Amino acid sequence: MSQWIIDNFKNSFPDQKYAFLGTVNWMKALRVVIKHSDFSDEKIKYHYKNIQRIQQDRSREIKVFENLLMAYHNHASIVAMLNFKAKPYDISRSAIIGWYYSIYFSGSAMIAAQLDENYEAHAKTADVWHKNLVSANLILPPFNYKLDNLVKKEVDAFIEKERNGNSFTIQKIPFTLEQARGAILSYLSGSAGYERWKIELKLIKDNKLENFRKKSAQVIRDKRLEKHGVSFMHQAFRYRGKVNYRDSLFLTVKIKLKKSKSY
Repeated sequence: MSQWIIDNFKNSFPDQKYAFLGTVNWMKALRVVIKHSDFSDEKIKYHYKNIQRIQQDRSREIKVFENLLMAYHNHASIVAMLNFKAKPYDISRSAIIGWYYSIYFSGSAMIAAQLDENYEAHAKTADVWHKNLVSANLILPPFNYKLDNLVKKEVDAFIEKERNGNSFTIQKIPFTLEQARGAILSYLSGSAGYERWKIELKLIKDNKLENFRKKSAQVIRDKRLEKHGVSFMHQAFRYRGKVNYRDSLFLTVKIKLKKSKSY
């Protein structure tokens, strides 16, 4: 086995504190940014004013309806949990999975409306949503944050530019809009790193490489990374994976966090 694989697996086990904070604080950051965002009818109509209505197509409409119905069912289950006033630690995992599937089916409905396609693979759905909706400026902020390639130096340069001096990270609870934007950029960078790691791992195995120290290996890696990006659907899929598998262990770890009247 490649030493690169051994070293990276050693570093892949999360510290329980930071696994918990990274899982919770991204959602808190989204909440703050959404609270300060404009989703009024006027804003939505203005954003999509140049989008032409597609011709009536019963098959496509059924695809859209089916996905929207599934999105609504998952959303309704979360509302029901809140109405029954369940304890947060008891429902955290189920609530996040319900949240993810509401997002997933909503994104699938958008893809069906745009392309008349349905994709069962979640990673494929995220890729198509990124390339055909986010990159086409069809998604409103804060759900339009994206990276169009995963080459580390380019990711770092983009994040630094977007931060514009904002040093806030996902490891702290965001309370202000500026802090929330910093946390979102931190999670975007982390998500890019996670996607990069998966691609590099596959390249190591498929090409029988020892590491990426050689220039030839770096060229192979960067060519592959240039073809991949990351945006909200990728992050939501990663988030679901964190709570559905290993990192779910840390959702029930009670860590003393600073409270604020904002929450």
